[in-house]
Amino acid sequence: MFLRRMGRKILLLHNYRDGTGKVRQQRLGDFAGAQDAACQLRDEKWLQELKALYPDFRFDQERLLERARTLQDKPPPQRVQKARSRNLHHIIERTLLTLQRLLEKAQDPELERRVVQQLTRTSRAKREVELRAWVRATQPPRRSCWHRDDPAAAAHRQAMQQVVEHFEGAGQFEEACVAQAELARAFPDQQAWLDHGVLLQRLGRWDEAILEYSRLPYRDSLRHYQIASAVCAKGNPEESLEHVFRALTWDRDVAEGLLKIEKGLEPTKGAEYWQRLGRLWTPAGRKFLLAVYNQSLVKMGLGRAARRGIKPRRLFRGHAVTVILGQARDGVAYRKLPVTREIIDF
Repeated sequence: MFLRRMGRKILLLHNYRDGTGKVRQQRLGDFAGAQDAACQLRDEKWLQELKALYPDFRFDQERLLERARTLQDKPPPQRVQKARSRNLHHIIERTLLTLQRLLEKAQDPELERRVVQQLTRTSRAKREVELRAWVRATQPPRRSCWHRDDPAAAAHRQAMQQVVEHFEGAGQFEEACVAQAELARAFPDQQAWLDHGVLLQRLGRWDEAILEYSRLPYRDSLRHYQIASAVCAKGNPEESLEHVFRALTWDRDVAEGLLKIEKGLEPTKGAEYWQRLGRLWTPAGRKFLLAVYNQSLVKMGLGRAARRGIKPRRLFRGHAVTVILGQARDGVAYRKLPVTREIIDF
């Protein structure tokens, strides 16, 4: 029976031979340090309990105490890290060169694609963990909702925005949509709702996108243009007619910009909208918007509203809507109509 140091602990061990003739060590106890070992070895009650547990073992109390005093005089050894023979960056570079040679030897494009994808995924996963940690670290205490211009939550908003941009850059639009929903809950404002609706629309979740766009102010033309684009993307451009009317009432520049784009010209009006959100409009939706806007009846109604200086809630009613919708389906820009009060008075 003997004492041995293991780190800062002192172990009480006993040697014995197993059935194969090999020497084994049995651990009988451990102590917090050499001083604790000396105190325990002087405790007669503890020794009696130990002898009762192991009646066949021989205890040499004096020798064990002498060993404990020797260990007490010697401080525990300090771990010294071995100097690395190679720099970590050097090892990574060598590994990448080896991987490159193996890929060239394999000549398997699919294998190379999977390797690149895995390396990219690992880098993105690390970046995601860092951004999530940043979001948690910058969150102000005892609140879950802030104004977008609140200086106390500026860093938190920036961190959440970085998470959304990270997922969008990686093409992970489902994750980006979830992150944007969290941002919209924490900082409820028009831009957050618009961005959330755009991500929902890109994922093909039209009804959810329409609900998100509906949170924008009624007098905001973006609300109606985006709802119209989502309804057109669902495959029902005719159902978007009312929102097209409202969008044109509040801002004709978007339609004017599309008119220039379709003619191959550089738009002077509405260019910013089509650069930011134009990809959400399907070809059928663009065609329907122009078919409505190019009609003489629509332009006459918009001009009359502009001269009066009003923004009517409904630009056309009843039979006029039916006529405009029919001409939009037929692709007719002008048709002579019977002049009735229902068409002129809106």
